[in-house]
Amino acid sequence: MVGRRMRAAVLAQLKDSGVDTVIINGLANNYSGYLSTREEFATQHYEGASTEYGPYQAAAYIQEYTQLAEALRDGIEVYDSATPPDRSAKSFNERPGVVFDDKPLRQSWGQTLTQPKASYQKGQVATAVFRGAHPKNNLRTEDSFLKVQRFENGQWVDYLSDSDFDTTYTWQREGAAYSKAIVDWRISNDTPAGTYRLTHQGDWKNGWTRKIKPYSGISNAFTVQ
Repeated sequence: MVGRRMRAAVLAQLKDSGVDTVIINGLANNYSGYLSTREEFATQHYEGASTEYGPYQAAAYIQEYTQLAEALRDGIEVYDSATPPDRSAKSFNERPGVVFDDKPLRQSWGQTLTQPKASYQKGQVATAVFRGAHPKNNLRTEDSFLKVQRFENGQWVDYLSDSDFDTTYTWQREGAAYSKAIVDWRISNDTPAGTYRLTHQGDWKNGWTRKIKPYSGISNAFTVQ
C-alpha cells in the first residue's frame, strides 16, 4: 500500500510533464527495512512491528520523494544534507569464534595446492586451491577473500574481487582444523586477452597464543585467449 501511495504522490508532480507511469525500483532496502502505512503500523503485525522508524515513516518517505519529483520536474539541484552514518567498522559476529587453525607440517599458509591451467579460453573456469584457514577469523568487511589480478605495464593490478559475480570463494574443511580455500573465476566473454593470476587472502588463528595473523597466496600466471 505504501508503494501505491508513493507512486500516486510522485505521479501527481510529474503527470503534467508527460509522465504517465511511475515504477518503484527497490535496488537496496537494507537500511530502512520494512515500510508500512500508518494503518498497518497500528495493527502491529509482522510488517508494522518491523518498521524501524515509527508510524510516520511512510509519510516521511512520501514527503521526500514528492520533493525529489518536484526538483526533477523543475530542474532544481538537490543537496544531500542527511547522509547515513558509516557503520562498516562496527559490524559484529554473534557466532562462536574459531578455536584454532592447523595445517600439514610441510605446508605454509596460503600455499597453492592446485594451480590453474596454463591457458584458458573465454567461457571457461579458472580454479586455484590454497591452504587456508577459517574465514570467521576475519570476515574481511569492505575487503576480499580473493582477487583476480591482471598483468599490465610490467605490474600486477587488481581486476576482480569476491564482490564480482564471476568469482567464487569456497571454504572447505579438512578434518578437525585444516582448511582449503577454493578460488573460481568464470571467465566472461568480454574479458580482455592477457595474463592473469588468482590470489587468496585470509587469516589464521594460532592455537597456542590465540593470536590471529594474516596470510596470502598467489597462483601461477596463466593466459586468457
